[in-house]
Amino acid sequence: MWALWPMIGVRHLMAIVFFWIFKMPQSVALITNYFAMVPFFLLYFPHLRLGEWIWKAERLNYNFSQMWDYVSTDPFGSVMALLPSIGHAITGWAVLTPLHFATGYVVFFLWFRVFKKPQSQE
Repeated sequence: MWALWPMIGVRHLMAIVFFWIFKMPQSVALITNYFAMVPFFLLYFPHLRLGEWIWKAERLNYNFSQMWDYVSTDPFGSVMALLPSIGHAITGWAVLTPLHFATGYVVFFLWFRVFKKPQSQE
């Protein structure tokens, strides 16, 4: 169902890029991606509001549970009905993408530095 939403695939691409930069297996990237779902959904509405503000659009009057119910009951219809709002959310994500990549890079850099395997002394 969620694969119908165009911006969902962005998480997969970001995970693969991060793990490619740090030379980690793509399978680990995809597993990590599923754990990133929670913050993704939490950040959907702030990005939506940013996109609405940028486009000076009318505010979507749904909360998260209402949107979940709508998408769960009618996935195809919800995509068509909410297409402008999806565009607003994608705009918000696009504007903040450099910040997301920079934050992700710093987090992964620090993570791998802390958990770096000790090199054997021969």
